[in-house]
Formats: sequence, structure tokens, C-alpha cells
Amino acid sequence: QKQADGTFTVSQERFLSDGTTDSSGTSWIVPISFVSAREPTQSANFLLEDKQATLPAELTQGASWLKLNAAQAGIYRVLYPEEMYAALREPIQTAQLGSTDRLGVLMDAMALARAGRLKTTQALELLAGYSNETEYTCLVDVVGSVREVAGIFGKGGEDTIDKGLSKFGCQLLEKVGTSLGWDPKEGEEHVTSLARTLVLGGLVEFGHEATINEAKARFTKYLADASSLPA
Repeated sequence: QKQADGTFTVSQERFLSDGTTDSSGTSWIVPISFVSAREPTQSANFLLEDKQATLPAELTQGASWLKLNAAQAGIYRVLYPEEMYAALREPIQTAQLGSTDRLGVLMDAMALARAGRLKTTQALELLAGYSNETEYTCLVDVVGSVREVAGIFGKGGEDTIDKGLSKFGCQLLEKVGTSLGWDPKEGEEHVTSLARTLVLGGLVEFGHEATINEAKARFTKYLADASSLPA
């Protein structure tokens, strides 16, 4: 929680993935690592020994954003207030946060939403910040998150939530899909090929018309000439 004086407080409680609460008051000594707008590439460390504490002001005060559990080094989930999630969108979009941290923020948000600890709308607002994502591991979770939420509501008619989520999925993947293209490039890494398969498949699944048309055209061409598609 960001305080009025620009410092940040953290608190701990037991998290259960099924959403049930633990009233035992159990607490742990938790090593916390974090990065912030002040030091985006250099993590700092703090030992949480009580239920609640304030992070050192000299390391965090005035930072516009803060990401706890740097590089996902600790085995815990992080729940942020709404305004801190909003602040994290910029370092996610601009890749100021490393890929492991971008993945961690999203994985935590979806786990917390699944458990009823975070509104699904807030998780989707955070997910919207991944429209510039290019890292395969992050894209796996981006596609999976949209797919999971859409799966809750099921397939429906023209004016359903499902249609809106499909459009949302297309918006998230359209830019990276254009960048990756359809054909492998000489010397590209294996994960780039995996990302291409994932993203193009996701765009088709979410109903992206241009991708579907290109897929149909390539399939028709393949039926006429099997050598037209790369091995």
C-alpha cells in the first residue's frame, strides 16, 4: 500500500488458492525483494518479520511504481491496491520490468482473481497492459488468461461477454502477430517459432478475421502444392 508520504507498507496473510480464509493469524519471516521506478533493474531486499511493516524510505519513497518479489524469487503471491496495479501498466508496456517480473505480476493477479481476492475486471485491466508483449513465456500466460476468463462464460451469440473477450484477445495479440509474421526468418530462435504458433493460433481462436483469411488462403495453396508451406 502506498502511503501519503510516498512510502510503501506491506502486510502478510496466508493465501489459499480456493479462496477460503485462514483465521489462525499465522505469520512468517519473509525475505522480500523488490524493484521500483527508482531502480527498475536493481532489486533491493527487505526482511518482513511482522504482520506489517514499512519498506525503507530511502529505497522506495517517491517511486511511481513498485513491484514486489523481484524475479519471482519468493514463494508467495502479491496483491496490490488498484492504484498500484494501474501504475504497473506502464513498466509492463514499456518492458521496464523484465520478462520474469511481467509474468509474475500477471500470474499473481490471475491466481488472486481465481480465488476471489481480486476483481476479474481489475485482472483484465492489468492484462490490457500486455499488448506490446513479445516474450514467449509471457505470451503463454496472456493467451491462457484470456482463454480462461472466456471459458467461464462459454460461447454465445453476437452480444455476449464471449464476443467482447474475443475482441480483447485479438487486440492483445494483433501487434505481436504482425511482428512475428507467418514465415520463419533465417537464424531466429526456437522460442520465436513457438511464439508464432501460439500467437497465430490465439488470433484464429479469438476470431481475428485477417488471420483466419490468411490461414485459409495458405491451406488452399497447400492443398494444391504441399511444398508451398515450410517444413
